[in-house]
Amino acid sequence: MDCFNKPVSRLKTASAKWNFDDEHILSFSIADSDYPTAPAVIKALKKRCDHGIFGYTRIDDEYRAIIVRWFAKRYRYQIQADWLVPTAGIVPSIALAIETFTNEGDAILIQPPVYNPFYTVIEATKRETILNKLICRNYHYEMDFADLEKHFKNGVKMMILCSPHNPVGRVWTKEELTLVVALCKKYQVVLFSDEIHCDFVLYDQAFVSLGQFIPEFSHLIIGTAPSKTFNLAGLKTANLVIPDDDFRTRYLEQMERHFASLPNLMGITACKAAYSDGEEWLEKQLQHLRNNHHLAVQFLSSHLPQVGIAKLEGTYLLWLDLRFLNMKGEDICHGLKALGMIVNEGQNYGRECNGFIRINLACPQSYLEKGLLILEKFINSQTKTS
Repeated sequence: MDCFNKPVSRLKTASAKWNFDDEHILSFSIADSDYPTAPAVIKALKKRCDHGIFGYTRIDDEYRAIIVRWFAKRYRYQIQADWLVPTAGIVPSIALAIETFTNEGDAILIQPPVYNPFYTVIEATKRETILNKLICRNYHYEMDFADLEKHFKNGVKMMILCSPHNPVGRVWTKEELTLVVALCKKYQVVLFSDEIHCDFVLYDQAFVSLGQFIPEFSHLIIGTAPSKTFNLAGLKTANLVIPDDDFRTRYLEQMERHFASLPNLMGITACKAAYSDGEEWLEKQLQHLRNNHHLAVQFLSSHLPQVGIAKLEGTYLLWLDLRFLNMKGEDICHGLKALGMIVNEGQNYGRECNGFIRINLACPQSYLEKGLLILEKFINSQTKTS
């Protein structure tokens, strides 16, 4: 049995995703993985623990050089080492970017259905949330560029892009991103591109980072991290790319004012090992995720054809439409949990998404098989005729 299919219990490990005691429940919620990280990462962390001294730690030249090489190889663009701003996470980095480049009351644009902390950071920083809703055509989501430009004309100051998009699974094309960049330049909108899922492009389409538009467009911040790719979220390590010197200086000054945390010793160690020696493991993980995606789609198509399935291009998150049940999203989730399956409710990502659910595919195949059977049992119980 390969490492991706070997069940490993996460109960009683302080896991946010598995924060319960019932061993009969399976969680498909929070976006981390239910299998161990790359062996190279584990080896590096053990070696660092054996050293036995865990004092104050700095970001060294080796760390930056390793990230520069990874970006060039995996994302096909070259960055300068001093463009990198290591942080303790993408979401707090977005909050700091909002406070650095906008003022209270300014308009920040997001594209629902979208990762729910985007709403939270805008509200917490006392900005106005502007919604540029994605258009769904046959469960393939697209940007509404006419609506986007309308909002930009009305004074939006910053856009937060999710690329690849969570939860709908889009990998934006070069053509789509070219239009986004052109509009941001035209209306002087600061662009924060959250690219945390960028290593999870499952099929033939290439991932296009906003970094490929440098130096044509430099009023941007690119957020990346090894946390999703190598299942390291608990180590609190992320890396921003800020190519504009003035933007970067202003951002660093904001970090100092807020006493913002840098990555910790173990996160730095893990990131170095992952980006140096984890690529082969990553490719195996991608194949595992493709296998799980195929399993889910085949099962749903044959057993539950009434379920709508968003076309998955990137991430390991399956976006499903259960609106035919005519149930409240919270009731769907409660019903599934009662049968032993935890999922994310669609309305977390957009008010209009009642009846959708999000399922995490980064798990052993046996977990997924059991989860799909639970989903089938639940839907059949709600649709059977008397």
